[in-house]
Amino acid sequence: MSTITRERIAGIAGGEKCYTHDDVVELARIALASLEAEPVAWRCDSGSIANRRVVTVYEVVADSWAEKGMDVSPPLHRPSGAGIFA
Repeated sequence: MSTITRERIAGIAGGEKCYTHDDVVELARIALASLEAEPVAWRCDSGSIANRRVVTVYEVVADSWAEKGMDVSPPLHRPSGAGIFA
């Protein structure tokens, strides 16, 4: 669980220059976790499936959409190593 608040992150991202070493460490931890996140669902934005956006939790289905030339993206991620309900 993060110890830095959303407001604190927004301030730092907005150019606030008063931050601590602990802030930097926490932001680095969050950034690293996001870089290691694994997809848990994929979205198809192509109009080929009933002219609608659809989502699957099965990578094999997402792969088959991509093989058919459909626009597939992984919109949902979970931290690496986390359980399915983490």
